Amino acid sequence: MPNNPWTTRRFECSHLRIPTHSQPEGEQYCVPYALWMVVQYVKNEYPDEDVRSSTRSISVDEIAEFLEPDPLLGWTPNQSDLTEISAYVSAVSFSLKQWRRNPPHSLLELAEEQLENDLPVIGIIDAQMLRRGIRGTGPLHSVVIAGVGDDNAVIADPWYAALHEVPRDKLKDAWDPSHHQIIDVAVDETTSSAGGNQ
Repeated sequence: MPNNPWTTRRFECSHLRIPTHSQPEGEQYCVPYALWMVVQYVKNEYPDEDVRSSTRSISVDEIAEFLEPDPLLGWTPNQSDLTEISAYVSAVSFSLKQWRRNPPHSLLELAEEQLENDLPVIGIIDAQMLRRGIRGTGPLHSVVIAGVGDDNAVIADPWYAALHEVPRDKLKDAWDPSHHQIIDVAVDETTSSAGGNQ
C-alpha cells in the first residue's frame, strides 16, 4: 500500500504513526492536543492522498479557540465544538460518542474497529487509573489509541513526548465507567479517492 501508515518500530504490536506533542505541564490541554495529533496524522500519514491533501492544517492554539474550556476541568469535548473543528479541517470529522451504561463494545474493541480503517480513536480515560491503578477524582484525560495488540496497546498521550505502550487491561480499566466517552474519527468519503470510485 503506498504511504503505509503502520509501523512496529519500538513496539511489539503494529501501530499507526501518530505524531506526538506534549501538552504544557499543569494545564488541561489534552483534548486540543489529542485532536491536533489526529489531524496531523491524517494530513501526513493517512494512506489516501486525496484525503491528505484535503485536510487543512490547524495549530493546537487554533483548535483550543474552537473549544469552550471549563475553568476547573479544562477542555471537555462537546459535539458542537467538534463539528466546528471538523468543518475547519475539512476532510476529518470528529464525533463525540458516549454511553451512560453498558456500551456496545469495550474501548479496545472500538479502537480495533477504527484501526482496521487506518484511523485512530481518542479515548477519554481516567489517567490515575491508567498510571497508578486507582480511580481518580480529578478531570478525565484524552489519549489517542494508535494500535492494539494481544497484550498491549500503543497510545499517543499528550502528557508524553512519544508514543508508548500500556497493558491492554490497564487501558480497558481506565476507560471512565460513568460516561464511556470516545471521540470517533472519520474521513470525508467524498474526498477519498476510494470513496469516489464506489
